[in-house]
Amino acid sequence: MGCYCMTEFKTKEVAQVLKVSEPSVRNYAKMLEKYGHEFIKRRQARIWTDREISLIREILNMYEQGNHELETCFQYVVAKKNVGEEKASELLENPLNMNQEFDVTQLQQVENNILQAIVSMKDELKEEGQLKIEYKQESEKYIIEIESLKNEIRELKEQMRIKEREYEQLDQKYSELNNEVSTVSGMNIFEFRKYKKRKLENLSKEVSDDENTQ
Repeated sequence: MGCYCMTEFKTKEVAQVLKVSEPSVRNYAKMLEKYGHEFIKRRQARIWTDREISLIREILNMYEQGNHELETCFQYVVAKKNVGEEKASELLENPLNMNQEFDVTQLQQVENNILQAIVSMKDELKEEGQLKIEYKQESEKYIIEIESLKNEIRELKEQMRIKEREYEQLDQKYSELNNEVSTVSGMNIFEFRKYKKRKLENLSKEVSDDENTQ
């Protein structure tokens, strides 16, 4: 039996296939990710395949019928792929309000990646008794501090109106945080302590700056 190999497309090619502008293609990519679709990535760049083009066509066809908003169409089609048509159909009656939960969802994913990195580092230290205990205590404290900062960010973002420009800024920040996760994975306990201290100081300053500008 032969294997099915997906064809890869550049943004310009996707625009030609779908007969839309390149900015529209980029916006579609962000919307797919926003509602749970995961692109194959190479060097932090999204890879378009037949799968994504098929999803966008289904979304646009659904939207053209005029019964639902574009965001609802994205929610439904992506959910149908991920959890099945029956559960996805519930979204047509009660669409998700992502304006208030976008930041929290992104931060939760980054937090999960950091936790995975911590687990990987913990395995390397299992023969170092006392150091392992200290590391566990520090990692648990760090997780609590991240959760506290996440709640502060959520409360701030719920008071703001989500605009396209903010989505782009959040997308860039999300990519930067993923890069930091890769960095954390290669750290030892001493490097991690320095990284944690510096990161928390920066995050606290950002939260303070946001409060001062309101």
